[in-house]
Amino acid sequence: MTTEAFVSYAVGCMFGRYSPDKEGQRALPRTLNLLQGALLKSKKGGGSPEKVIRDYFLKSFFKDHVKMYKKRPIYWLFTSGKGRRFNALVYIHRYDRETLAKMRTDYLLELEDKLDARMGMLSSESNKDRQEMSRLSKLIDELAKYDEVLNNKALEYIDIDLDDGVVVNYAKFEGLVGKI
Repeated sequence: MTTEAFVSYAVGCMFGRYSPDKEGQRALPRTLNLLQGALLKSKKGGGSPEKVIRDYFLKSFFKDHVKMYKKRPIYWLFTSGKGRRFNALVYIHRYDRETLAKMRTDYLLELEDKLDARMGMLSSESNKDRQEMSRLSKLIDELAKYDEVLNNKALEYIDIDLDDGVVVNYAKFEGLVGKI
């Protein structure tokens, strides 16, 4: 099994598609170290196992998944766009018409609140804080634009029909999902 296939299996376990055995759960620290080594060989980067795996998810997982599933992914990447400040994977077999509203309230709005709080803690008198304020401002702007689109789509209570296929269903979320 390739490293990418193993990570895909792990994502399937997280989404309830597969059930890991108890032995696999006990072996998690060793598995993370093995994944770190394998991902470091196949991708650029470095750091702790958690950082290497996080970087893989942020930069490569979805591309690898789309390729593995021949442009018909079962995990959909909801992303705020070019800056990719917000990313969420949704397993299509677990999607329902409430998913977008839940994503918005439980994740996106919570992130926006944390960023607003962080912005309020900064001082415009400090050079370092002004740079951080500028960075956070761009991030908050991107999230606000994404929030508007996500909220509008959430209010549509979009249903999907798996019999229609990935391409037809994925198109319903244009402006919210990554390109396949």
